[in-house]
Amino acid sequence: MQDDHGVDDDDDVIPSSFFDEERVEREEFKVPSREAYWGHKHKQYDASLNAMMLDTKADKLSNIEMKEIFDILSRSDVVSKCIINGNVIDIGAGIGRYTREFAHHHARHVVSVDLVAEFISQSKILAGDMYTNIIEYRCCDAMSLSLGGGDGDDAKGTIDFIFLNWLLMYLDDDEINVLGRRIFDWLSPHGVLFFRESCYHTISGIKQPNSPARYRAPEFYAQTFQDLGFHIIDSGYIKLYEKVYGNPYQCYWLVGK
Repeated sequence: MQDDHGVDDDDDVIPSSFFDEERVEREEFKVPSREAYWGHKHKQYDASLNAMMLDTKADKLSNIEMKEIFDILSRSDVVSKCIINGNVIDIGAGIGRYTREFAHHHARHVVSVDLVAEFISQSKILAGDMYTNIIEYRCCDAMSLSLGGGDGDDAKGTIDFIFLNWLLMYLDDDEINVLGRRIFDWLSPHGVLFFRESCYHTISGIKQPNSPARYRAPEFYAQTFQDLGFHIIDSGYIKLYEKVYGNPYQCYWLVGK
C-alpha cells in the first residue's frame, strides 16, 4: 500500500553493494501493483500495526515514532499553525494511527485516505464515535484522490497540512510529479506538506524483490519538490530507526509553498 505503510524488516544485514542490484531484480521479478501488494499484506498481517509498518516490532516502535514525528512538527510550529483548527489530509493513512492524532490535536477536518477497504474499516473502528464530525474517510489510490469538485478545483488553496508516510516510495517518478503538483495546488498559502520515505534500502537492509517500493536517494525527493515550487522548511531522518536498526535513511521533509 502506501504512506502509513512501511517496509518489510528482517534481523539479518547484507552488504550495501547488494542494493545496487535493485533495478536488475525489478526486471527479473514481476512486481505486483500497489493494490495487489497491500491486499496481500492485509491477508498476511490482518489490519494491524504490523501490516502498517511491515515490522514485527511495530507495537513497540509505533508510539515512539509518532512522538518523534510530532516533535518535528511542533518544532516548526506546524501543529499550532497548520493542524489546530486546520484542514488536514492523511494520504495512505492505513488504519489511521496518524489520522486519529491529527483529530486529537484539534484539526477542524481530516480526510483519511487509503486504497485498502479493510484498513479504512479498521480505522473507523479504532476511532469509534470520538471523531465522527472531524474525520472523513476515502477509500482510493492516492493518484485517483479528488478533493472538492470532480477535478479537484474546488479544493485549491484550502488545505493547511498534508501528511504522507511511506507513500512516495510506492509511486513512480511521473506519479510523484503529478501528485506533487496537485498537493501544491491544494495547499493554502501557509500550508505545509510533510513526507517521510525509506531511502536507499529497506529499514533493515534486506531486499524485497516482490515489493513495488522504490528506494531512492534522499536528493531525489529534495530536488523533485524544489522543482515543483516547494521550499524546504526542515529535513532530516527519524532517529528511532538509526537506534533500532542502525539505519539513518528513514528520511523526512517538511516543505511549504
